[in-house]
Amino acid sequence: MPAGQVQNKAGSFITPSLESVTAAAEGAMADMGPSTDFRVSITNSAGPQAYPISSFTWLLVRKQYPDAVKARELVKFIWWSLTQGQSYAPKLGYAPLPKTMSPWIEASLKTVTAGGKPVWTTAAR
Repeated sequence: MPAGQVQNKAGSFITPSLESVTAAAEGAMADMGPSTDFRVSITNSAGPQAYPISSFTWLLVRKQYPDAVKARELVKFIWWSLTQGQSYAPKLGYAPLPKTMSPWIEASLKTVTAGGKPVWTTAAR
């Protein structure tokens, strides 16, 4: 189904595409900051190529888990999806996250604990 262009915050008329949604996420990073908890909207974000009707797909992760093995595997899966898994996103109709967001997500994953201890290990990489 064809889609019309929509005017974004920068005044540009943008056609929806995976690239323009990634640009929206990248444009929103200035408002988030590196210590974000990612509860943000990327609708009408800054950037000349940002599609204004964009959104993240959410993943809720607890800060503390009772089972260290399960928590570690969850963190490893999230890290995989952020790194190697990003190559699958376009094939599945999802816009890849901006690469510049990776350190922010990594920092957030390092705060996940089980039994009071961080579950992040170098094996997550």
